[in-house]
Order: sequence, then C-alpha cells, then structure tokens
Amino acid sequence: CASLYTGHPFSALPAAWDKRAQRRRLGLPEEGTLLAIFPGSRPQEIVNLTRCFLDACRLIKPGRGKLNFVLSLAHGEYRDAVVTEIARSGLTVPVLERESDGILQASDLLVTASGTTTLQAAFFHVPMAIAYRVSLVTECVARGVLKVQHIGLPNILAGRTVCPEFINRALSSKKLAAWLGAMADDPAARRALAAELAALRESLSTPDPYGKMVDGIETVLAGNAASFRSRA
Repeated sequence: CASLYTGHPFSALPAAWDKRAQRRRLGLPEEGTLLAIFPGSRPQEIVNLTRCFLDACRLIKPGRGKLNFVLSLAHGEYRDAVVTEIARSGLTVPVLERESDGILQASDLLVTASGTTTLQAAFFHVPMAIAYRVSLVTECVARGVLKVQHIGLPNILAGRTVCPEFINRALSSKKLAAWLGAMADDPAARRALAAELAALRESLSTPDPYGKMVDGIETVLAGNAASFRSRA
C-alpha cells in the first residue's frame, strides 16, 4: 500500500497579504491594533468561551484607545447569542460571518478556541492565545487517554509551547487579559511570535498541495484501470 504526502492544504493559503486592504474590505479601522476573537464553531464552545473572551477584552481596553476588536462567527444561527454577550460587555465589536481568512489577515493578535483555527492563524502568522473549557468529567477522561502535552495545533506540531494555552482551571478572563494586554503593548513581542509561526508554516508547506492530490488520484485511477484491463 503506497501513500503520497501532498503537504497541508493550508499551504495553498496566500503567502502574502495587505493588512490594511483587508481592514478596508471588512469595514474595520485601518489604524491601531486589531484583536480578533474566535470563540469556536460548536454551540458548547460559544457558550463556554464567548463571555470569557469578551471579559478579557473589556479588561484590557481602558487606556488603549487604538485597540480594536472583531469577532469571527462561523454560523449565523449563533449571532443573536453573541450580540447579546457583546452588548453585556459594553464593547464595540463588529461580528463578521464566514470571513475567517480575511479577519486573520487583518489582525495583529488573536484569542481563539482550540481547533483548526489555531493552525489557520499560524499560517497567517497571527500571535494567539489558545483557550478551551470542558466539563471536569471530560477533562479527566481526556487526560487518561491523550498522550500529547498540548492541545493547540501549532504547539503540537512544534513540540513545544509557541502560543500560550489556557485550559479549564487555567482559563480566566484575568489570565487572558494579562497576556493579551502585554502583547497588545509590545509590537516587538508580536513580531517575534509571528516569526516563529512563519517558520512553522514554512516547515509544513509544499507547493501546490491540491495539484499534488489531483495527480495522486489520477495516478491511482490510471493504475486501477490498467490492472482491471490486465485481468479482463
């Protein structure tokens, strides 16, 4: 049984982008620091994380007049619940649906639920805090089964902590705010972390991954057809 490595599909993401142009396209402020909020795509993630993320943003907003926010929503069905939480926070946070690539290209900093978004953000070199919250029972079961030290994909692939993880008891709005506030105030630290993520992208990238997939499928199909003809 043969296999073909085609590279990660995210290799096909743009390798360069215009941050200001994306902000204009999305209707976001062109100046200042933009912090993106990705509370996840599953109902339980949105319930467990949205308020905590917004509370962290509320804590770091005072004294940072040029700090702006945007929230990425995977599904419109959760918009009302998210908008209610934003109103409770007192923050101005635009909510954009199905614009994850554009938001990441426009952003300087990210707080996100653990999941595929963490790798997507790494490919766009966005420094991030990774968070997740599950029940105590789920946590105990997971600790007994999982053999990895991290849950964030960039950290798993790097084999070390590149981006901080805030999981269950380690997750609070104050802890998130401490890290996000420090990063918002330190462009050099953001550039250093972005460089680490760029190196991670480089290690995973191969040219034209989808083209390689097509070539591989065509090769297999051609081989199967030839084998069928030889048996007929």
